[in-house]
Amino acid sequence: VRVPAANRLGEEGEGFKIAMFALDQGRYTVAAGATGLIRACRDASAQYALERKTFGQRIAEYQQRVDADPKSADAPVLLNAMANLSRQKLGDYKEAARCYELILIDYPNWEMIAKVYPQLAICYEHLGDAKNAQSTYKLMVERFPPESPEHQYAQAQLGVNSSVE
Repeated sequence: VRVPAANRLGEEGEGFKIAMFALDQGRYTVAAGATGLIRACRDASAQYALERKTFGQRIAEYQQRVDADPKSADAPVLLNAMANLSRQKLGDYKEAARCYELILIDYPNWEMIAKVYPQLAICYEHLGDAKNAQSTYKLMVERFPPESPEHQYAQAQLGVNSSVE
């Protein structure tokens, strides 16, 4: 394509450099827009946590209660509620995994612990962390009896045939 000299944006032969410069500058604009969007999401999530109530309490207060008394009987329940909220409503699998991990470490004998393992593995899968997901399924196979649904679910996820063992 021939372009008249009066219509050129630069000198002859510099079109590629000018185009690359424009692309570089465009990246800054896209990054700035994404940063603004992330901030808006964070702010909306924080506002949601301050307004939304479950069981008569603002959900932002759950973490405060766990921090105030980490050994209370309510602590694993509150952590689990925070994890479920993060995962299901906010789509924050990293925060959900953090809460589930705390439950497994700090409250290994909690009565609902069997439900935490598969949720943690699902978070790892969404985060693209296949190694930790597999490790979690292996822990389930080790911890729960072979006839339990948790054991059988973990074996299925690992691709293990229970009749072989």
